[in-house]
Amino acid sequence: MGEFSISPEIVQSGAETLGAASEEIYRAMNTLAEASGKLEGTAEAGGFAGIAECVQAVQLWESDYIAVHRADIEDAALCAAVSAASSEEVDTYVSSMFSEYADSYFPEGRTTPAPERPAPDPSTQMPRGGESVAV
Repeated sequence: MGEFSISPEIVQSGAETLGAASEEIYRAMNTLAEASGKLEGTAEAGGFAGIAECVQAVQLWESDYIAVHRADIEDAALCAAVSAASSEEVDTYVSSMFSEYADSYFPEGRTTPAPERPAPDPSTQMPRGGESVAV
């Protein structure tokens, strides 16, 4: 079994990205709520029969759903930040545990080569259907 490793810098970067996503979701939803709230009763929205329902849906998302989603996103970010801070020592332990127990899941012995993780650089990964999967 190969070594399992997580780069703390990449995990920390992911945590920061999640934090930024939470803030962006809040800003976007706030903009939507403010803009849609101004529509009710206006001449521009007069021809649209469902404007009240749309405004109500936006208010519900703003007050209930977005807050919950943001809490989940920020919890994931905080877990990732803790993981980044402690991953190097934990990774070594986990990697040794993986190696120790891997063979127990192949009671008859492994009949194929152990899988290998691709390099972290997506451009080095195998192309699919003749096209690179690199972004």
